[in-house]
Amino acid sequence: MIPHARDAEMLKHIQNWQSSGETQASYCQRHRIATHQFIYYKRKLGYMKPDKRSKPTGNQLVPITIKPETSQELPLWIEHQSGFRVQYYAEADEQQVLQALKLVKQVT
Repeated sequence: MIPHARDAEMLKHIQNWQSSGETQASYCQRHRIATHQFIYYKRKLGYMKPDKRSKPTGNQLVPITIKPETSQELPLWIEHQSGFRVQYYAEADEQQVLQALKLVKQVT
């Protein structure tokens, strides 16, 4: 059998099965086609969505999620001699730090 001749033969079977109204199993049994081969060609020829659990092939796009890096920086401490203490990490915005400095200044 020449290459891809089986593809053409199975394509004809898939199209005939779709218009027959038969179940896939009964069509395969009547035409002496192994069900697993029929399913293989349905997938190969684009008549069936790939199984989501199957491993991706080299030509499929795979979704990925990019997560932001977590900060490993040490905290910034604003401490007053009276024991008043405020802790900030790098994620704190400038306004928050300025408000904390004003509070410390008011305490003195």
